[in-house]
Amino acid sequence: MIFSEQTYRLMYAALQEAEKALEDNEVPVGAVVVKDNKIIGRGYNQVERLKDAPSNRHSPIWFDAAVKAIISACAVASFNLSTWL
Repeated sequence: MIFSEQTYRLMYAALQEAEKALEDNEVPVGAVVVKDNKIIGRGYNQVERLKDAPSNRHSPIWFDAAVKAIISACAVASFNLSTWL
């Protein structure tokens, strides 16, 4: 085994998020945010469905999923992301 069982579990969770994007006819990209080996945020690409493309057209395709996972994690951790914007 190249990675630990925990790492495989976390990668699988990101793949499950990517499957949600694929089901919505989006580019299949998913992301999870992990703290202390626990998933605290999840997200997947929803650019077409939400008509919410990243402001920078040259952003990597995973950017949308990562941002949604981070926002989700902030909600779980009661962190106010607006202070950083």
